[in-house]
Amino acid sequence: MLKRRAAAIINEKNIRRILAANPNGKIIIMGDFNDYPDNVSMNEVLGAVDPETAEGDLINLMFPLHKSGKGTHKHAGKWGALDQLIISRALLDPTSKFHTKADGATIFSLPFLLEEDSKFFGYQPFRTYAGMKYQGGYSDHLPVYVDFYY
Repeated sequence: MLKRRAAAIINEKNIRRILAANPNGKIIIMGDFNDYPDNVSMNEVLGAVDPETAEGDLINLMFPLHKSGKGTHKHAGKWGALDQLIISRALLDPTSKFHTKADGATIFSLPFLLEEDSKFFGYQPFRTYAGMKYQGGYSDHLPVYVDFYY
């Protein structure tokens, strides 16, 4: 957790530097942060807020999916969004030549990426490995994407 917080602090400092030079800077941060949108490192340290929030320079497009119980990773039978799509607020401006929508994030979950979850029921990502055993799947996380318009 301390390493995640430290990484968020470094990221936040670089973002502030960019936005100080260009308040309308278009920033995209994405990847497996190993934290949920509402964790301290994401929400408070980095400052990546829910799109419904009026305040904040950074918007975490995964927040609405996370709040609705959807996710990219399943642990102990519960889905969670460990993979983030974070953008600067400027990318939500529909008058801009390059923009997206607050509900633009999608979890790519086609059937070939899933397998039955025999322990907790339903489905889970079709993993490459389960412990040391090769499963032949893709990942223990589902991919995410966002549509941009120009």
